[in-house]
Amino acid sequence: MTLIEAQQLALGYNGHTVVDHLDLTACPGELVGLIGPNGAGKTTVLRALAGLLDPRRGSVLLDDHSVDALSSAARARCIGLIPQGETYTWPLKVEELVLLGRAPHRGWLLPMSHHDHAVVDQAMALTQLVELRQRPIDKLSGGERQRVMIARALAQEPQVLLLDEPTANLDVHHQLRLLDLVRGLVDTRKLTAIVAIHDLALAARYCDRLILLHQKHGYAVGKPEEVLTPENLRTVFDIDAELYRDPRGEWALCVHADERG
Repeated sequence: MTLIEAQQLALGYNGHTVVDHLDLTACPGELVGLIGPNGAGKTTVLRALAGLLDPRRGSVLLDDHSVDALSSAARARCIGLIPQGETYTWPLKVEELVLLGRAPHRGWLLPMSHHDHAVVDQAMALTQLVELRQRPIDKLSGGERQRVMIARALAQEPQVLLLDEPTANLDVHHQLRLLDLVRGLVDTRKLTAIVAIHDLALAARYCDRLILLHQKHGYAVGKPEEVLTPENLRTVFDIDAELYRDPRGEWALCVHADERG
């Protein structure tokens, strides 16, 4: 069953078209990767899927209902967006920030119920933040902050998670730990997740399907080995590379020296 779908989507800003004629589907229990060169429109697509950017043409459907027709609160109860590089200038503690994820269910002024706190506790447990609940957000590492953003999104009790470059500026250990977390949430809670990701090897390793954006279109869609072919990698990224299975059976990317001069 398709949960979120884009049909013939055209997106842009200030008269400039970023994405055109894009079709996209994602199902419960599926992790879909948005990949492509810088400027290909990955963030733009995520914003449209979240209902934050009106399409110039086409539509975004959530469980067969137009996202545009939903109120902002209704969208937030269904879709959790983790944007890239989100910062906070006020000294919130971890638990306080995660509690903000309950706003679509309670409004901004109603007191939090026992159920609200139970949902927040579960979100922090899933993201291994319980021991950090009283830590100010500005005292956390990059990996810890990303986990807080995911916990806040989980507190919304969404059906769909949208993640924009969640591993950006993280070291290898925290990249793997974060994507292990997302993969686990997709598998155990049957969430639908769409992640814009720059690292092609990580995309191949963690995603069920990839959507390769190039020249404003969905250039290739399919399993990692179907999308990250040597031909596509050369055409889109201008690299001589190929996927292979490492000794543990995980996808890895081998990039060869450029012999074209």
